[in-house]
Amino acid sequence: MKPWVHEFNFKEEILTTIPLWVKLPNLHLNYWNAVVLSKI
Repeated sequence: MKPWVHEFNFKEEILTTIPLWVKLPNLHLNYWNAVVLSKI
């Protein structure tokens, strides 16, 4: 992960991953696995 710079140019950088925070407050524990979460 790189620090943010004001002059960041999306056309020059190839982004392969983007960190993301998601809240799923009522998701049953049976669905907390990589297969199900990737489909959500």
